[in-house]
Amino acid sequence: MGYLQFYQLDQKTKNILNYNRASLVIGFDLFLSKKYQNQGLGKKVILSFIEYLFLNNIVYNKLIVDPLSKNIIAIKCYKACNFAPIKLIKNYQLHNGILEDTLFLELQK
Repeated sequence: MGYLQFYQLDQKTKNILNYNRASLVIGFDLFLSKKYQNQGLGKKVILSFIEYLFLNNIVYNKLIVDPLSKNIIAIKCYKACNFAPIKLIKNYQLHNGILEDTLFLELQK
C-alpha cells in the first residue's frame, strides 16, 4: 500500500532553505503505490499525520516535503493540504541513478 516516515530536518537542508538553526522543522516522506493513488488517500494520510503530531505533543514550527518537481500528483496533494511551494532546486535528488529537480513545500504551524 505505502508508507509515511518523518524525521527532524538536518542542518544542511535547513541551510539550503534559509531556516535558522533553532527552527523545529519536521520533514516527511509519503509513498502510495499506484493502486492507491488518485483516491484521496494521500490527503487523508497527511491530515491524519498532522493530527498525530498534535495529539502526541510533537513540537514543530514547519513541516517540509520534497517531492520530485515532476511528481505532479504528489504536489497537487500537498497543495490540497495547504502546503506551499518554497524552493525549487535543480539536480537535487538522486532518483534511479539520475539527479532530478526537487520542489520543497512547507506547511507552517
